[in-house]
Amino acid sequence: VRAEATEWVYSFLLAAFEPVSDADLEALIAFSGTEPGQALNRALFDAFDSLFSGMSRALGLAAARHMMTREL
Repeated sequence: VRAEATEWVYSFLLAAFEPVSDADLEALIAFSGTEPGQALNRALFDAFDSLFSGMSRALGLAAARHMMTREL
């Protein structure tokens, strides 16, 4: 699941940053090296982890409910 999520994130970022100019991308990279930029990245990744954990739990519960209703 983590590998698929990583692939999805990379694909999303590639699509999201494709129309960005080189100068804007360099500015974002520079910002990411600053304390506020790192705080923003931490907040974004914390939010993603929280969402991903909740979705994974819900998927696991749904799969378990489905498995319990099927005859073995």
